Amino acid sequence: MSIKQTLFLGILGLMLITVSSIMLSTYQSTERVLLGHAHEVMETISSEAIDRSVGFLEPAELAAELTQKLANHNVVSNQNIEAMERYFFEQLKLYPQFAGIYFGTNDGGFVYVMRDETHNVDGFRTKIITISEGQRTVDLLWRDTNYLPVSKQSDESDEYDPRVRPWFKKALKFNRLVWTEPYIFFTSQQPGITISSPVYENDATKSISGVIGVDIKISQISTFLSRLKIGENGSAFIIDTRGQVLAHPDMEKIKRRNQDQTSFTLISEVDDPIARAAFRSLALSFTNELQLAEKTVTRFEYRNTPYQAVFTPFQQHQWPWIFAVYVPESDYLGVFQTNQRNNIVLAVVIGIIASLVGVLLARSMGKPLAQLGEQSRAIMSGEWSDQPIVTRYTEIRQSADAFSEMSKQLKQQHKLNKQLNKTLQRNSLATIFRLSQAAEYKNPMPDNHLTRMSQLARLIAQELGQDKTYCEMILHAAPMHDIGNLGIPDHILLKPGKLDSEEWEVIKTHPQIGADILKNPETEMLAMARRIVLSHHEKWNGYGYPQGLAGNDIPLEGRICTLADAFDTMVSARVYKPAMDLDAAFKEVAAAKGSHFDPKCVDALLQLELEIRRMYSNIPELDDFI
Repeated sequence: MSIKQTLFLGILGLMLITVSSIMLSTYQSTERVLLGHAHEVMETISSEAIDRSVGFLEPAELAAELTQKLANHNVVSNQNIEAMERYFFEQLKLYPQFAGIYFGTNDGGFVYVMRDETHNVDGFRTKIITISEGQRTVDLLWRDTNYLPVSKQSDESDEYDPRVRPWFKKALKFNRLVWTEPYIFFTSQQPGITISSPVYENDATKSISGVIGVDIKISQISTFLSRLKIGENGSAFIIDTRGQVLAHPDMEKIKRRNQDQTSFTLISEVDDPIARAAFRSLALSFTNELQLAEKTVTRFEYRNTPYQAVFTPFQQHQWPWIFAVYVPESDYLGVFQTNQRNNIVLAVVIGIIASLVGVLLARSMGKPLAQLGEQSRAIMSGEWSDQPIVTRYTEIRQSADAFSEMSKQLKQQHKLNKQLNKTLQRNSLATIFRLSQAAEYKNPMPDNHLTRMSQLARLIAQELGQDKTYCEMILHAAPMHDIGNLGIPDHILLKPGKLDSEEWEVIKTHPQIGADILKNPETEMLAMARRIVLSHHEKWNGYGYPQGLAGNDIPLEGRICTLADAFDTMVSARVYKPAMDLDAAFKEVAAAKGSHFDPKCVDALLQLELEIRRMYSNIPELDDFI
């Protein structure tokens, strides 16, 4: 990674880390505070709603207890129906949440005062069932708000019997003040609940003369919830232990019709998907009834919108209900989230500005450093530059000046080393060539044989497509091909006549002798020379010596030098044969293609015919060769 990239990414990364850390910390702390505030608000609303609900119900309990006491002491008695009716009327006017008050006797008698607007607004209706000598009469009387009679009639078709009603039976069963389960009033089709209590003949005998009951409308709780302001989009509802929705801002959603009966809607079926989602977040499991021991806070999502919810149980055992309130998090976090988005946009803008600053700084610092890098690469490739590096940064300028001075010193040193290497190379090659000539002196050859066969070897290697280094190495390694002659006795090597078989076997040892002389080569050129020494008498068909190698098993440089040595020997005069002209030599080489010589090497040599003819017309001097 470049310094420019490092500077750019470093500045950008540092800025992002700093801004992200601050924004994340601020967001988390603010979110906690706001959500805590939301919980406090919802808890306050829950307490207020529960208190308001209890306020609707407690007067009925007090009224029932008072009526029971008055009846027990004959202050209010079915013996004085007019007084009882008037008392019930006054209770209804006092408590608007009361839907009706009634008293049922053990013989089926009944006095019932209820709200009724059949004849006038805010009117009342009294129903009196009298049992006398086995005769049953039902009288209906309508009164206005001032207790003045408006209408009266009898209803012989009425078959109502209080003794079979749940409120009557339950009070007798438990012999105390009892509450019924919430239900939908048959006449008004409004949600309500009933409280009832037994009435005794006298305190001494405790014999029950009847049951007093009070119907309370709980629809006003739904009205209260509809007016309740819970954030911008919050809402609330009340459910009982059976999962019935007792109160909801939209009261029509809490009722369901089943044939001829109307009942409460279950929370799992209510036409309010958000309320259903809120209830599911509570994760209550129940078989017969819901149980919630304490206030519970939950979080849920509806259509990718997160909500907070608080569920609070009523503390009064007679009303085992649960008040639920929920509100979207955006109602409390919306402004903050908008501000957070603005901060993100601001951070992006700052990031872009910081990135541009980073790019400018990186460019101003990177350019002189890049020049230093270019000069370093130039030095590595053998090129030198004295061009000064201009920068306003002190440290970089000092480094550039030091680098420039070092470059000058290296340039001078390189020039000196080049001269020394050239001298050493010339001396080394001259030594190798003189040593090769020393071997030739033991077996006199035509003048310049080593020069010609080395030049031929290089030309063939070039034609075969070998690289420059290989071609230069074979040029200087080829002259050592017969260095093993130094180990052959003079009386055999210089014998003028034909060698016998034993002498010939001695002659065939000179490749191995040469290889031993060049054992453990220190350079690649000497290693190549050793391979040439060992293989230049091998033949393509495998009938050569000393190892009898064939084909590509013979090193390439050995195959090349075999052909070059043989060709020059053909066109050179020896004591035992005259020189062959070039035309005949080319034909001879072509004839030995694939038997003595490598076919590819032969093809290369034949391709070089014109250049070889020019070479033999102008043989270079020894000094030019080395």
